[in-house]
Amino acid sequence: MREAFPLFVQDAFNGRENLLIAAEDFDRIDDIDFKRMRFWLQPYKRIKVLVTYRRLHDWLPSWYNQNVEHYSVIYAKGELRYPSFVE
Repeated sequence: MREAFPLFVQDAFNGRENLLIAAEDFDRIDDIDFKRMRFWLQPYKRIKVLVTYRRLHDWLPSWYNQNVEHYSVIYAKGELRYPSFVE
């Protein structure tokens, strides 16, 4: 991803295309390298930031389904420890 994303941004910019970046983990402010992101987005002069709030009762089923899927593929094999809800 670290190698592919800058190329993707550059191709989009060269093609005069808009770029949409969506991630549920932008709330993890300490884990995001904003200097690197700013560098990647440097060609773009106009940037709009949209923030949405996902209500807990909408988010919980998604979280549960992701964990069940990972459980059947990864956790059941013992490759990772199954996370608790409070982690």
